[in-house]
Amino acid sequence: MKETPENDSFLGNGALWSIFAVVAFVTYKAYAKTFDFGFIFDDHPTIVNNFFLKVQSSKDIFLAHSRWVSTMWNSFTYSQFGFVPSVFRKHNIFLHLINSALIFLVLKSLFQKVDDDSFIMGLD
Repeated sequence: MKETPENDSFLGNGALWSIFAVVAFVTYKAYAKTFDFGFIFDDHPTIVNNFFLKVQSSKDIFLAHSRWVSTMWNSFTYSQFGFVPSVFRKHNIFLHLINSALIFLVLKSLFQKVDDDSFIMGLD
């Protein structure tokens, strides 16, 4: 594997922050018109009618629900702001942006460790 300086590496730090900023801005603009909408579709079973959002114990949520991460996230949102649809939307968009960034960084890290010629050699 050949070493490359940080400036020449695949998407240096400055480019990464630029990409995250553009993705966050485009995502915000795409969903901004929905912030005034009420709860819709799957919001009713997963938020409005979800008993576990009112449970304040993380242990209870973790042991009782298969989708415990989103339930904990929604429980936190409910405990701080109540049933405000725009806040739930903004928090969920934020959570998805964080997850997307983490997946991108993991994949970037994995692919930086692959030699440039390793893919071509694997085709022989």
